[in-house]
Amino acid sequence: MNALALFFQDAGRDDSGALPAVAIIIALIVGLVVFVIYIASLVWVYRDAERRGKSGILVALLIAFISWPIGLIVWLIVRDKI
Repeated sequence: MNALALFFQDAGRDDSGALPAVAIIIALIVGLVVFVIYIASLVWVYRDAERRGKSGILVALLIAFISWPIGLIVWLIVRDKI
């Protein structure tokens, strides 16, 4: 049994049901923030690549599909060298 299931199992004993609702709302907010950062970083990578004379859409797609945070770090390291 995973930790989240244990959390909801223990929280489910409370008759108010408020704790699971709060946990779901917090998870949704965190997920939304990560998604916004993901999209913003792809837009930034696209614009940065275009400014440097590279194919922005190609670089953005590579960043999107090659494990997003790692791809972004690789772009930051190699963008001046290529």
